[in-house]
Amino acid sequence: MKDNAPLHLQGGATAEPCNEWRQMMHLHYCMYTAWDAKVDEHPQEVMRRLGVTYQHATPQSISDSWWFWNCEGIPDPLPPYIKELKIKNPHEYIGLGLSKEDADAIARQ
Repeated sequence: MKDNAPLHLQGGATAEPCNEWRQMMHLHYCMYTAWDAKVDEHPQEVMRRLGVTYQHATPQSISDSWWFWNCEGIPDPLPPYIKELKIKNPHEYIGLGLSKEDADAIARQ
């Protein structure tokens, strides 16, 4: 796909970067749902094209997903394959994709 081109979703809908932003949050990117929506780019590339910046990205191979921590520039609405990751304490996930150093840095934000 071309840079800045919209992401095409099922049913002819598209997801594009927009000027309406949500405040910082953690995001969960589901590769299964993205594949169903005909999105075959790497999750980090999709986030970049949507204008989402993040502090840290954690691949979760057991669930074919990615966790993006302390995201900013989040479009509203989100594509159906990206949801809010409702984790309050990243220290609970040390050893599950996060190191102590990563969790400390995420928690400082």
